[in-house]
Parts: sequence; structure tokens; C-alpha cells
Amino acid sequence: MEILGGLLGGLTKAATVLGVMLLVYRILIFRRWRDEHAQVPRFIICFLVMVLELSIENCVVWLVSAWDQRKYDNIPGLQDNVAIGVNALSAISPMARWLVTRRAANILHFLGAQLALAFSVLWDQVPYSGFGIMARVVLTVAASRVLRMACFMATVLPNPRPGCYRRRFPPVPPGLWDTIKLGYTTIRGFGGCNDLIFR
Repeated sequence: MEILGGLLGGLTKAATVLGVMLLVYRILIFRRWRDEHAQVPRFIICFLVMVLELSIENCVVWLVSAWDQRKYDNIPGLQDNVAIGVNALSAISPMARWLVTRRAANILHFLGAQLALAFSVLWDQVPYSGFGIMARVVLTVAASRVLRMACFMATVLPNPRPGCYRRRFPPVPPGLWDTIKLGYTTIRGFGGCNDLIFR
């Protein structure tokens, strides 16, 4: 599996370099830049709104886990059916086990993909502005994640994996400001210990 991981890592880097070169080429020959210019300011504003939401969510994931009054208790968690299915698949397939244990993407990759999608019109698949389309997409993503954040802040769910807090987070600092500041020290793109999504 290590050989496979090294091979896929090299292929990923090569594909990324090739993709960037192709993107630069398409940018240079793209003929509809006038259509895009009007939409760029709106896209930038919407993208910044999404980045702001993601940074607040990053801190809130930490705060919800830190303020969980039972974080060190061994409380039975809710049944995680997806984890049960993934673990069963991992038991019978080495490739599935490798895919499950590898954290191949984080929130920075997600942001990069959002930026790349804005340039998808370079391939003339749709006659609309890529930046106009993506302005709506990133605003929708930000709004849906605000709703998700409100849900996991409202009710602290018990984690299906005992000891999650000890494994993933440091001890809570004594002061409120230090606690909030710690929420911005690490990218927590795989969620916290008290929500069932993207752990």
C-alpha cells in the first residue's frame, strides 16, 4: 500500500502541474473575457463571504468540542451507519481501507476547487459567465454551511468514537480569549467531535 500511496502521490502532482499548464494555456486563448469582467467583483465578494464563513466555522468546530461538558466522559455515541458500512468495506478491500485512512483533501483543496470551477467556462461548455455562476455557487455553499454550523452549535451530539476529544484537540485554555484564539490555530476541515458529518 505504501508503494501505491507513493505512486498516487506522484501521479497527483504530475496531474496538478499538467492541469495548471492547460489552464494557463486556455486563459491565454479565451475570447470572452469581456463577458467575465462584469461578474468578477461579485464573485470576489461572494468568495470572501464564503472564506469568512469557513474561518468562523473552523473556530466554532473547536469551540463546540471544547465547551462540550462531557468531552472526557465515555458516553455511548449515536450509531454512525456510514462508519459501519465503510468499516465493513475496509475489512474486505485493501484499496477501500487505504482510501478511508488517507485524508486526501481538506478545506483548502475545496477552496481551490471552487476557484477552478470559476474558470470552467474557458472550455466553452456553457455560454454563461463562469464568475457569475460561481458567485451564486459560493454564496449557496456559504449559506448552507451557516445552517450546518447553527445545527451543530444548537445541540452537542455525543461522538460515536470514544476519546475523540483527547485525540484531536488540546486541553481548553483557562481564558475565553485564549480559547477563541486557539480556534484559529489549526485548519479543522474534517469536523470536530460533536457532529456526524465529515469527521
